[in-house]
Amino acid sequence: MIGGACFILVPLIFPGDETLIFRKLDDLAEFVSIRPQQGLMTREDIRAQVETFFDSEIRIQLNLPDGQTNLLLSGIEKLKEYILKVRSQVRLLNVDFLEQSIEITEPHTKAVAFVTVRARVPSRPQLEFSEFRLDWVKKENEWKITHVESIRPLK
Repeated sequence: MIGGACFILVPLIFPGDETLIFRKLDDLAEFVSIRPQQGLMTREDIRAQVETFFDSEIRIQLNLPDGQTNLLLSGIEKLKEYILKVRSQVRLLNVDFLEQSIEITEPHTKAVAFVTVRARVPSRPQLEFSEFRLDWVKKENEWKITHVESIRPLK
């Protein structure tokens, strides 16, 4: 009986790297979603939240849903400003990570996550679906995203 309890409790108390990244992905989906009750986040709120997910030298390369725009951001300060801009223009955005797969490389300091994202913007009649690749690095025992790239939009 004690062995069974340990088998259940140890992963909860000491989660593995894959579990930690899955949790971060869930938190990230919540952070990028914009809900009416949130109001406008202050710059300090954005700074604190962004730094929990992203490495200071983050690189982001996205093909935006309009199919014609490419977004390239380099560095956490640029990302913070972009997030503030989006939050000032969009009042409601719901983001879900539907499918997630994670590949962790030895010696457990780097990982790649492939994520299918569903976004709902009230001003658009259809849902937006895209696949993304997120590169992660483990620094000071904390997983941070170093690179985000959109792979392709899905219909």
